[in-house]
Amino acid sequence: MKLRTLLLSTAAVLLAGSVTAFAGYNQRQTDAGSWCLQETTGSAITDRLCVAANGVVDWVKSTVANSAATNDYHEIALTTPVDTTGTNTHNALTVDLDIGNATGGTNAARALQIDALTGDAQVSTTGINIGNLTGTAGAETAIVVGTGWDDGLILNSPLNIDNTIVIDTTTINEETLKNMARGYFEICGDGTTVNNNTVYYGPSQAIVGSATVGQITCDTTAAGNTTEATADAPALQATAIYPLGMVCYATDHNAAAGLTYTLRSAEAAITPAISVSIADNATSGTANATATTAIASGATVAIAVASTNDVGAAPFICRVSYAY
Repeated sequence: MKLRTLLLSTAAVLLAGSVTAFAGYNQRQTDAGSWCLQETTGSAITDRLCVAANGVVDWVKSTVANSAATNDYHEIALTTPVDTTGTNTHNALTVDLDIGNATGGTNAARALQIDALTGDAQVSTTGINIGNLTGTAGAETAIVVGTGWDDGLILNSPLNIDNTIVIDTTTINEETLKNMARGYFEICGDGTTVNNNTVYYGPSQAIVGSATVGQITCDTTAAGNTTEATADAPALQATAIYPLGMVCYATDHNAAAGLTYTLRSAEAAITPAISVSIADNATSGTANATATTAIASGATVAIAVASTNDVGAAPFICRVSYAY
């Protein structure tokens, strides 16, 4: 209602002035109860403000082809004052809905509606575009959704989100948003040979016999290799994957400094690192860090197990979850 009042007030001022003061503008009644204030250049209408009998305001601005410039056809410009005290809020545009108490029908009230569009192969179309911000120490947020809403955001098209999104204080990377967790693979072994050094273990899964079809086993007796290339083996043959995190389980071991399990790929660095530390007298540890670079389809992976002390017998299982 405030926007409509503003437009009607502006139109009234223009209509109240002399015609010579607003050269090129003229009033035109389109039908009973409606009128238009329009600007013409010759016989062409370049700007038109129409108010229909039902109160709908239609403000149309003609565009110029091949202007080689960024054109703002309707702009609300606000320069905030230099406040020195108090709590001050300055809104460049406020849409105020007064929702009636409907008693029947299927009804919707929308503060801002963008009508259905037909795209053009030569035009990049964006519903809402928020420009760049030069950050300061102040709190700066692109979109804020208040409390009380059933849904803060509904996407009926694919969840194509670039960069990251922050939920509460947790930052979720683009890969996690676009590719939900799909599965996991396991790497197992025995840390007997991890004595104040680094030993590598590759995926060691095998299909269990026909009595338990569909299950897999992981060899916790497998020995590691001090040469990474010898240990490396493919995790998935059919698709590239984004590691999402890792959980490792181990029996109590003898390394006073603990053990560190780090996921590696000889094909490409895993960034950020996915690494789990298990202290002496502990039996598990976790790491969550969505990789920003995919491990290629069929690429080899391994886990580097490191210690600064003699480990002794220490069977372990590391489960790596991934998206694709």
